[in-house]
Amino acid sequence: MKRPTALKAIRAKCINCSGFQPKEVKECPVKSCALWPFRMGRGYDEPLKPGVSGTAEDNTTQVSDLEKELIET
Repeated sequence: MKRPTALKAIRAKCINCSGFQPKEVKECPVKSCALWPFRMGRGYDEPLKPGVSGTAEDNTTQVSDLEKELIET
């Protein structure tokens, strides 16, 4: 079985956390969650797909340099 990418694994965790309701992932109010900026299956630098409003960068909380380093590895 092929391992999912990190972003796909994060997306799956967010769907699980939201009670398996993908719409709730998009509207997630828990901005203090370390996974929140990645909940839609894209990272900081990836552009939005057409038809999706907002960006991860618009709504990201302050991420420390250590957290960024951990995310990039």
